[in-house]
Amino acid sequence: MTHRGKWFEREFAAGLGRLKAKWGDDFFYTRLLDAAGLGPRSIADYMAICHGLTHLIECKSCSIQTSFPFSYMREHQEQSLLEAARAGAVSVVVVKKAMRPAAIYGLDIEIWMDVKERMIEAGRSSVPYSELEKAGVTLPKVDGEWDLEPIFNP
Repeated sequence: MTHRGKWFEREFAAGLGRLKAKWGDDFFYTRLLDAAGLGPRSIADYMAICHGLTHLIECKSCSIQTSFPFSYMREHQEQSLLEAARAGAVSVVVVKKAMRPAAIYGLDIEIWMDVKERMIEAGRSSVPYSELEKAGVTLPKVDGEWDLEPIFNP
């Protein structure tokens, strides 16, 4: 993981902390740690339970200006999110476009897979941010911080 990716995960965790402060007992979250080759791979970066629904969230950050490469999202990550969605979880891919103007997009895993398939069929190895914006939710900045609430209240 890049330095930028770790920074984004810290930003994301801070946003989850703000939701915990706002929603109290109706919200729980934790970072899912990867065993770094010592055991099974993590199914996502974060798990959150909001109003009784389990959410699995995979965070990705990219410094490429125009598009997000599919190679940044590993097949095992997609498969884990899809399996969890089939079992009833809300599985979300969150992509941060780190170059200015920065933006964060949240997409349900099924929508992510549909977008990816369309782009691959068109001969692309990445998805333009404009497609992520159309297909998912764009997270707003409030008082200089990312508002994660639209992920949990689409």
